[in-house]
Amino acid sequence: MDDQTGRNPYYARIYEDSDEEPGPTRRGIVPLRTVDTLSASLVVGVLGLVAAAVGSLGPWVKLIDPASATSVTLSGMQGDGRITLALIALCSAAIFERATQGRGWLLWIAATGGLAVIAVSAIALNTVSDRSDEIEIQGIISLADWGIWTTLVGAMLIAACSICAIWADRQSA
Repeated sequence: MDDQTGRNPYYARIYEDSDEEPGPTRRGIVPLRTVDTLSASLVVGVLGLVAAAVGSLGPWVKLIDPASATSVTLSGMQGDGRITLALIALCSAAIFERATQGRGWLLWIAATGGLAVIAVSAIALNTVSDRSDEIEIQGIISLADWGIWTTLVGAMLIAACSICAIWADRQSA
């Protein structure tokens, strides 16, 4: 407060012609606008699509022979990566169709497809870890590589953002 005028100096410029001070500002969490939530969900969902697609094409398993210091990498396209890539294509078609045409029911397809990619990736990751014990008996180390993890995280983004977009669609209706 200014001692001479008794007014807040920060509001002096705004309220120069008035003796009225602004009321107290509302504090706390301000809800996001639904349109912004929908747009942000779709954008992050597209980032999840890109991550999952790159992960599906990337290496999923790395086999290392410590005795000969050689390693072999198995791509996702040699196994379940084909399934995840097909599901990701379905999810991307649904998300892009929702973004351009406004058909909200397609987000259910994207959410379901994202959950299916999570399931396939998790099963593949579990298979890699289960078989690593069998392979280690032969002296070879088996590791899950970055592709399977990227696919899993991207699928989580797809599913979560699709569900958020469904929620935002329902709030705006």
